[in-house]
Amino acid sequence: MFNPYIIPICFNFITWIRENFFEPLIQLVADVFVTIFVAALKVVLNLILLKVCAFLYAIYVVLLKILDMFQDIFEMVSGVNPVYYVYSQNGVTEKGSGYLTEILMKIPSIQKAFFLIWCLSIVLCVIFTVAAVIRSIGNLSGNGPSVNEVLKSLANTLVLFCAIQVITFGTVALSNIVTSATQKAVSYAMNNDNARFSNYLFAATAMNARRTTGTSSEESSKTFIDVLLGNVEYTGNWDTDEQLQKYVSGELSYTSDIDVVRDFMIYRIDYISGAIVLICILKFMVGAAFVYVQRIVNIVVGFVTAPFFVAVTPLDGGERFNRWKDFYIGSCFSAIGVILAVRVYLMLLPIFLSNTLIDTKMEILNYFIRVYGIAMLSIALENCTGVFNKVLSDAMILTPGGAFREVADLARAILPQGGGNGQDGNGQGNGQGNGQGGDNSGGNGEGGQSEGGDSSGGGENSGGTPAAAGS
Repeated sequence: MFNPYIIPICFNFITWIRENFFEPLIQLVADVFVTIFVAALKVVLNLILLKVCAFLYAIYVVLLKILDMFQDIFEMVSGVNPVYYVYSQNGVTEKGSGYLTEILMKIPSIQKAFFLIWCLSIVLCVIFTVAAVIRSIGNLSGNGPSVNEVLKSLANTLVLFCAIQVITFGTVALSNIVTSATQKAVSYAMNNDNARFSNYLFAATAMNARRTTGTSSEESSKTFIDVLLGNVEYTGNWDTDEQLQKYVSGELSYTSDIDVVRDFMIYRIDYISGAIVLICILKFMVGAAFVYVQRIVNIVVGFVTAPFFVAVTPLDGGERFNRWKDFYIGSCFSAIGVILAVRVYLMLLPIFLSNTLIDTKMEILNYFIRVYGIAMLSIALENCTGVFNKVLSDAMILTPGGAFREVADLARAILPQGGGNGQDGNGQGNGQGNGQGGDNSGGNGEGGQSEGGDSSGGGENSGGTPAAAGS
C-alpha cells in the first residue's frame, strides 16, 4: 500500500523545487546578466560615441581652420592689410611691408618687363606717328585728323609716356587707401575689427552644448543627434552668455581642447548643421578670394601693357588708351563691393543670431532658423556686388558666386573624365575636334563623319569651322 503513494509525492516535490527554487534562480541570474550586459553595452556605446564625437570635433576644428585660412587669404589679396615681403635678385635682398598689388608692381622682373615694353612702345609710337601723318596727307576728303592734330596727339603721347608709371602707381595706391578705409569704417561700425567667420560658426553650433549648473545627468547624456531631433531643451542664449561671447570675440579659442571641454559638452555640438553652413561660407569666401586674385592679375597685366596703349594714341586719337584707362581704373576700384559684402556679412551675423530677432515660440525652431540663416545670408550676398560691376563694367570683375563657378568649372576641366572620342550612344564624330558626348564646341569638324545622330565632327559642332555634310 506504500508504493502507490511514493511516486506522486516525489513527483510533486520535484515540481515544487523547480517552480519555487530553480526557475526564480534562473530568472534572477538572467535578469542580472541582462542588466549587466545592457549597462556594459551602454558604457561601450557611450565610449564609442564619445570617441566619435572627439573625432568629429577634430575634423570640425580642421574645417574651421581652413575657413580661417581663406579669410586670411582674402584679407591679404584684397589689399586691406599690409603684407611683409622678402625677395632677392642679383645678390641683393630687399624686404619691407606694403599692399600686395604695390609689392608685385615693384618686383624687379616686372619693372624690367615694363621698361622693355616702354622702350619698344616709343619705337612703335614713332612708327604710328609717321603712319598717321602719311594717312593725313593722303586723305583728300579731309574727314580724318589733320597733320597738326596728329602732332598734338604726339605731344600728348610723350607726356603720357613720362607719366604712365606715376598714373598706374597712383591709381593703385589710391584704390588701396579707399579699400582699407572702407574696411576700417565698416569694422568700426560693427565694433569688432578681428571678427572671424569660424568663431561665429563655432559659437552658433555650440550654443546648445554649454555646460550649465543644475543640469540633470539624463539631460547631459544627450548628444547632437538628440539636438537635431528636438529632444534637447534649448539652453543657449546668444545675447547673455558672456562665456560664449568670449569665443566669438577670439578671447577664447575653439582650438583649445582644455577651454572647450571645460565650457562645452563636445558630444552636444551640432556638427551636421555646422558642416552644412561651413560649406556655404567656404563657397562664399573662395569666390571672394578668387575675385581679388583676378583683380591682382588685371592690375599687373594692365601695368605692364600700359605703354602699348599709349603708343597707339597718335594713330587713333587716344581711343584705345581710354579703353585701357577704364579697364585699369575698374580693376582697381570695382572689387570694393566684395569687401563691403564680406564686412556687411560679418556685421549681420550677430544680428541674425540674436535671441530677439526671431521668436516662433518653439525654441528648437528658433535655433535652426538662426543657424541656417547664416547659410542663407552667404547665398544672398554672393551676387550682391554686381551693382559695383555695372558701374565699372569695363573691369569685368566677377561676383563671389560667379568666381566660385569659374573655379568649379576649372576643377572639372582639370579632373579626368570618362568617355571616348565623341561617343555617347547618339553620335560618333571623326572630325578634327573630337568632342565628348553629343555636343562638340570649338572643334573644326572638316570632313567629319557622324553615325547615328545629326552631328558632324563630333555631334553638334558649334563655334568652329562648319563641317562637311555628315553621312
